[in-house]
Amino acid sequence: MRGYRILLHMIAKRLLCRKGFLTCLAAIPLLACCLYLWERDTQTAVYAAVYIAEKETWESAFQKEEGLVHFYFCDSEEELIRDVVRGKAECGYVLQEDLQNKFAQSDWNWGVTVYKSSTTMLDKLVNETVFSRIFNIVSLKWYEGYIANLGKTDQISETARLLAERETDGSTFGMQVRYVDEKDDWETDKSKADDWREEAAGIFPMESIVFVGILLCGLFGTVQAAGDRADRLFANRCFAVAAAADIVLPAACGTVSGFVALGLRMNSIPFLVCSLVFVTVFCYLLQWIVRKKEVLAALMPFLVFAGLLGCYFLRGVI
Repeated sequence: MRGYRILLHMIAKRLLCRKGFLTCLAAIPLLACCLYLWERDTQTAVYAAVYIAEKETWESAFQKEEGLVHFYFCDSEEELIRDVVRGKAECGYVLQEDLQNKFAQSDWNWGVTVYKSSTTMLDKLVNETVFSRIFNIVSLKWYEGYIANLGKTDQISETARLLAERETDGSTFGMQVRYVDEKDDWETDKSKADDWREEAAGIFPMESIVFVGILLCGLFGTVQAAGDRADRLFANRCFAVAAAADIVLPAACGTVSGFVALGLRMNSIPFLVCSLVFVTVFCYLLQWIVRKKEVLAALMPFLVFAGLLGCYFLRGVI
């Protein structure tokens, strides 16, 4: 047993002296960090500029950042046009003064002016969002006018309060929103769905990248084991243990590096453990089938492609 401990100590010490392996080990979390920073800086929202003299009246309607479209106010119509031309805003909206009263008098023609560039593609979507925000304000004004005409002005504040309550308590007509993740699990609680979104891998399949990193570490050990066999570095009775250590140690280091790359998420542990077992068994059998390290090195691109297929299988099983 003491001889095996010395053997493992020698293999681990030799492994840590390999610059190529250490580079591969450091590249996994470094690549994940670069992709995360790139995704974080990627613009995923549509920005639309709004200008109106009565900013206080419409500020509450356009400051809600719900959905894809985000609005911001400009200090002048010239600033709005400049932002549209420069591409800062997908399109711009100029609302006429006293727009609420004009809607109440059915004088809404040319009430809103839209500016867009020749490259604008989402203006129809933003138009619908703008008109829905305007309607939320104007409809209450219409109702107040209707109640005032009936001479029941004392009911306006109470009705507005009830309307605000029923918009949020689900007692009026509504749709049940279900947030679905990639495994077809669904959740009606938006806060839990936001947690899912924070744990998502993003645009790039980070689990696949981590799996390839673990596989490369395992293949590094496979080539090392093939070289030890060719050099007859270990006795026959020790070679099976030495070959297993050559593969398990770098693959385990790659798994730890992958755990860091995935943000130390506990829900990634089953995937990492299965990846480690898969890579270890695959590489151990491979070094018995292909015994020349030159051939193994030449087969690496094809083995990485095969590893991606294996990763797809693992993600479907876990």
